[in-house]
Amino acid sequence: MPPYDEYAVMVLCAADVDTIWHDLPAPNTGNPRLPGPAAHRYAYVTTEYFTALAQLRCDDQFVSKGENVYYGLVLRCIRALKPLNVGDYLVALRGTMTSDEWQNDVMAVCKTSAAGWHGQVGDGFWGVYQTMTLNDLNGGDERSPPAAAIAAMVRAERGNVYLAGHSLGAALATYLAADLQRTLAAIAPPITFYPYFFASPMTGTQDFVDDYQSRVSFYTLVNYAIDLVPAVPPQLLGFRSLNGGGPTHDVHVIPRLAPGALMPPTVPNNHSPLGYARMLDPANPAAQTLLRAAGL
Repeated sequence: MPPYDEYAVMVLCAADVDTIWHDLPAPNTGNPRLPGPAAHRYAYVTTEYFTALAQLRCDDQFVSKGENVYYGLVLRCIRALKPLNVGDYLVALRGTMTSDEWQNDVMAVCKTSAAGWHGQVGDGFWGVYQTMTLNDLNGGDERSPPAAAIAAMVRAERGNVYLAGHSLGAALATYLAADLQRTLAAIAPPITFYPYFFASPMTGTQDFVDDYQSRVSFYTLVNYAIDLVPAVPPQLLGFRSLNGGGPTHDVHVIPRLAPGALMPPTVPNNHSPLGYARMLDPANPAAQTLLRAAGL
């Protein structure tokens, strides 16, 4: 498989926003801090490459209105990092972390209607997305819907916009991408927007993904053939992955046991964003360093 170096960078950025959750100053509920350039557990989401502009927050249990927690960052690039140039924006969303969030994931097997869309979506994923807000880095200045707030930032200081998410973060990024494309479209001259989804569970029914493809003009979805997460919720219940087709809707399945795959092929290894990065670009130095540190 040829190297996909830009894809590897994006999935590592998604992995970094996961790591930031583990480093929150208050367990589960604290506010994120962008680590310094020497942070050894991070690939790229540090002060070497980015400045943090805002955080994204969601309820960790949307049914019972649980804790409102950090779910991602809005970043601006200050040092070129292919595919990002200085001044570009990166919106990165994290994956599942707590037992409450796993309950949300389980709820995704239930289907619900999404206003304005054909078909249905996974209730657990959609329910969390509906609670998403944009907040300052201290958790204040709450703004909703987040896509409109992000677009306002981009309108004030122009730059290309990139979006990345892994696992649950990919499902949430799928929904956010549609809203971001719509709000960014109101800016003239046009803003270039690139969404990337990795190891994504299925986000909706066939009618939904068909509608999504017709309305969202560009996306990249990368799944690994033996990663279990992209196989849920099950197709038996009517769920489907996003459609591929042409250069602007790139759906890429990494072959089983591709070069760089983590061994042994356990469920966690097959789903690891570090494993995805090494399969996409075996020469990526950040992935190599993090994998060595993890003993993989």
